[in-house]
Formats: sequence, structure tokens, C-alpha cells
Amino acid sequence: MPDEIDLDSLDDQAFRRHIRAWLRPNYPEAWRFSDHELTARETMGWIRALNAKGWGAPGWPKEYGGMGLPPHRQVI
Repeated sequence: MPDEIDLDSLDDQAFRRHIRAWLRPNYPEAWRFSDHELTARETMGWIRALNAKGWGAPGWPKEYGGMGLPPHRQVI
């Protein structure tokens, strides 16, 4: 399910907080400093979680399944 918050309505600080609040519980701690290259099998759940939020393609237009984010928001 795509993100229910209108990310376009958030200022940059609120946008950062929103993204971080989701990343903390969803990005596996062990991956932050992994001692090996992660495989596609290991990351499939993560890719699915990103796609479920509509975050899999942040720069793509919304009508094509992306987020439609401008470049500075993609960097954030």
C-alpha cells in the first residue's frame, strides 16, 4: 500500500523525520555493517517492504508506480 501521508505536503525536516521513523524498525540492523555482500534472496523482503510503501522508485512519476520526488528529496 503506498504511503498514506502526502509527502509533498511535508517540509524537508518533517520529510526526514517521517522516513527515519519508518527506517528504524524496518531496515535490518545487521545490514548496516554487514560483513558480506547481501544476496537478492536476503534482500527480497526489504525490496517488497519498500515497494509496498511506494518507495521502490522515488524518482519515477507517480502514475508509473514511483514517488515523483524531486532530486533533493531523493537525496534526503
